Order: sequence, then C-alpha cells, then structure tokens
Amino acid sequence: MKIIKIYYYFFYQLYKFWEWISYPKFWSDFKATVSIIFLEIGIIYSGIFYYSYITNTKLENTNILEILIGILIIGLNYFSFIHLDKWKEYNAEFDKLPKKKNIIYGIIVWVIIITILVNIFTSGHLMQTYVLEM
Repeated sequence: MKIIKIYYYFFYQLYKFWEWISYPKFWSDFKATVSIIFLEIGIIYSGIFYYSYITNTKLENTNILEILIGILIIGLNYFSFIHLDKWKEYNAEFDKLPKKKNIIYGIIVWVIIITILVNIFTSGHLMQTYVLEM
C-alpha cells in the first residue's frame, strides 16, 4: 500500500508543478498523468537501450511489444488518476502534511524525476551513437 502512496505523491508533485507553471490553471491532472507516462516509458526504453548496448545486440523491430507496453502504461495511469479521481483524495491528504515534510519529500521526488530525465537523455544519446556505429 505504501508504494501506491509514493506513486500518488509523484502525481501530487507533478500536479502542483503544472498548477504553478500553467496559466490558466486547467487540466493539471491530465498534464501530470502524461508526465508520469513519459517518465515510465522513458525508464523502460532506457533499460532496453542499456541492455542492447551492454549485450551488443541490435534492437529488433518490436512494434507489437511496444504497443502493448504503451497500452498497459496508459491504461494503468488512466485508471489510477483520471478515471476514478482518486488522486483528489490523495492530494487533499498530501496538502495536510507538515510543510517541512512536504518540502523534503518534494526534493526527493524532484531529484528522482531529474535523475530519470538525465537517464532518458543519456541512454538516447548512447543509443544514437551506438546505432550510428553499427
């Protein structure tokens, strides 16, 4: 159950980010969901890229697998966040956290998000140079 709370806290932080950065403030829940989907797909692809690089294997055309993974991730996030609006309950709960605790948790979440983004771009660059060498 704790992993679900962590997942919703990631959503909460991204939701607050989109609320802060967007004007007018609308669809922040959708933007946060799309952000999480991007991060999850990026983690999967960077893992595939690193595996391909380490094992020195060429990536084969895996359109069916990519589509299934995409549908699974999008479906999971749709039902987790948008469909039932359960995120509103969690957001209200997280808003009640002490400010200091919320700041510390927020820093941890944003360090993880930045690490994932750096990893996505690094693996993409690595694969681009690796593919060009083949």
